[in-house]
Amino acid sequence: MEKIVCPHCGKKFRYEEITNIVSHTDKEMAIVCPYCDLIAEKRLSHGYFVSTKIIEQK
Repeated sequence: MEKIVCPHCGKKFRYEEITNIVSHTDKEMAIVCPYCDLIAEKRLSHGYFVSTKIIEQK
């Protein structure tokens, strides 16, 4: 999993590329922030991206 900071809300989250897709060509896919639901970034992918919140434990 990779980490990224959302340019809209400023929160850090994780994202993972899911690539076990049959007959999916390279195309630009959105990485959506799980906090504000806006597109944080777009990247070329063989599948799609799943993003998750980072929960800090004290």
